[in-house]
Amino acid sequence: MYQSRINRLSAEISRLTDFTNQIRNDVNILQAQVSALATAPGIRDVLLARLNTSIVVETDAGAISGTLIEVGTDYVAILEPTGAIVLVPLTDINTFV
Repeated sequence: MYQSRINRLSAEISRLTDFTNQIRNDVNILQAQVSALATAPGIRDVLLARLNTSIVVETDAGAISGTLIEVGTDYVAILEPTGAIVLVPLTDINTFV
């Protein structure tokens, strides 16, 4: 009786482990695709054209506004009105205006 329950639970754990591994693999693939899009030359070119202008960058953590003072290979630097400089990885940028 207990052995059959143990066998069923073991099979369910194995199934869930396989499912979790597949999801983890899918997430890794999506992260690589997003990273490739975010660091694509087109986005950098658009941001470079906005250098030394006011910008609002939307991220999952919230909006960052100020003057775009630097565009690196994988980040931007924004000078906030308070004088703080915020570095934002290109992969963290959802939108900007």
